[in-house]
Amino acid sequence: MIDHLKEMGIQRWRRRQLSAHDLQEPTAVSESAQEQELEVSNEVAPIVVPAPQLEPKPVIESQVDSWASVVESMQAETSCAACGASNPILGEGKQDADWLFLIDAPTSVDIKEQKLLSGRAGKLFDAILAAMDLQREEVYLTSVFKCAPSDDYKLNPSCSPLLDRQLKLIEPHKVVAFGEFTAQTFMRSNDPLERLREDLHQSRQRQCTVAATHSLQDMLHNPSLKGLVWRDLRLLLGAD
Repeated sequence: MIDHLKEMGIQRWRRRQLSAHDLQEPTAVSESAQEQELEVSNEVAPIVVPAPQLEPKPVIESQVDSWASVVESMQAETSCAACGASNPILGEGKQDADWLFLIDAPTSVDIKEQKLLSGRAGKLFDAILAAMDLQREEVYLTSVFKCAPSDDYKLNPSCSPLLDRQLKLIEPHKVVAFGEFTAQTFMRSNDPLERLREDLHQSRQRQCTVAATHSLQDMLHNPSLKGLVWRDLRLLLGAD
């Protein structure tokens, strides 16, 4: 075995003989050194004060929008200064609906009844919803203008913020824009309706898919447009 250890390069262990030097007592530590060591040990360690934990800022209630706040803004005297109309209509339906249907403006009959699409256009709208296997209670219906606009159809600067606030509260997944003016306003585009109808549109800012199609009034005047509208709606129905 000793030969194997030598081949592996391991030296055989031998007991070492103690010398007289190894048997001497350790040198005593001087009193001054002991005092110095004691002084060091008695020093107070520095106290580390942790950084203060900042409390999260409370959410200010006024920063959180609500339906009541939107209604209050719409009914304010300065909200509809451009048209000066009374009894504006915000919209109707499910306030967290997946589907949002957008028209240009309420009619004078709608204003009187305080209900969007209350006439013949409303019956056509209900028929469209039934074909899509939907009901008014399941969707949200609103308009670009909240009251009957003047003939020039110039967008009131107060209308667009109200619509934006509605969209943030509803967060719809799919939007149908009836009519060229409505589609252009919602998509912030100057393209004609026929170009906007070519395909669906993804609104990154509003996190939804949009289909532009002909207005209900145009379908009432020209029933042949109903087939084109159904084609547009089928595209949106098949979208994820």
